[in-house]
Amino acid sequence: MADNPRNEINLLVPVRLDDVGVRVAGITESGPFDSTFKLKCGVIGGKISRPISTGSVNLISSDVTVSPKVRFNYYSHTEDIRQCGNLVEVLRKVLKSEAMEEYKFSGILGPNFFSYIGPSLPEDSSNEESIATLCRVTLLTFWHMHGRCLVNKVVDSRLKVIGVDSIRVVDPSTFFNSPGTNPQATVMMLGRYIGEKILNDRSVNAIRH
Repeated sequence: MADNPRNEINLLVPVRLDDVGVRVAGITESGPFDSTFKLKCGVIGGKISRPISTGSVNLISSDVTVSPKVRFNYYSHTEDIRQCGNLVEVLRKVLKSEAMEEYKFSGILGPNFFSYIGPSLPEDSSNEESIATLCRVTLLTFWHMHGRCLVNKVVDSRLKVIGVDSIRVVDPSTFFNSPGTNPQATVMMLGRYIGEKILNDRSVNAIRH
């Protein structure tokens, strides 16, 4: 089981903004990012694509009302920290863009500046230790958990639970990786695909009988 780590920085902005949700979303060579500006706060962040770090889900009771034991193990692999370092550089480039100038406060005796709510980006982009600390301190999630019911481990190629009749799992838990910035479209496509297969199987069985 895995989840894509999400990291972001928060800015206090000098003007009141309408709450319009995510204003910008994109996928760079380093992975997806997005930015949200609402009221007096701006949030710029992104997620780590295809994390190497994996966690676990373990049943602790046969009682279905008892929640399982879940462990994510975010950033337990150095490759994920390296990816987060790439994300930090993407955020640094976004902050240096001309479009972000309007969100700076006017400097009285010096240049205009950003006002951070919480941690800011490390000034030294080569300081791997400070970047790793930022990644862990600002860790959040987009709730794109996946991999709990992988094909050929929990379900077969038709997403039927192995060894159990009449149960399928059609959701992101069957994904080896969470695609793009949001898996919703992929899940909808998968549901349609499996639904078509179910209808086709029923048609074939009706003809046979």
